[in-house]
Amino acid sequence: FLDAAIRQFRAGLALGPARPYAWTQYAEAALMRNGAQARIDALLRLSIATGPYEPRLIMQRVEIGFFADRGLRADTRAAIRNQVRLASAAMPQALAEFARRRYALAWVRAALADDTVALRRFEAAYFSLPVR
Repeated sequence: FLDAAIRQFRAGLALGPARPYAWTQYAEAALMRNGAQARIDALLRLSIATGPYEPRLIMQRVEIGFFADRGLRADTRAAIRNQVRLASAAMPQALAEFARRRYALAWVRAALADDTVALRRFEAAYFSLPVR
């Protein structure tokens, strides 16, 4: 099913490339299909380029970026860090829940290290999560 989905994403995006949701879903399908070695840099960059502030995609891109981090080029990692900053500003609770669920606290902190305001906002949300 992933192979079929990937073929359909390619065909659809060839007809209409300005679709940030499709680029994000294509990147996620490729990551699921090929694991951490998936080459999804271009897919993520096109998703961000066509809809950088799309609220429903920001957390999805952050999660994909977290899983693919080691295989991403430096410019794509920088674009994902920017998505983490956007998530910290627009949806700090969702970012905190992601960090807890995926054990990504250190990764998110590193992404926000150069923005103390965003880092404090995220940490306030993270440390206010209910204890489990």
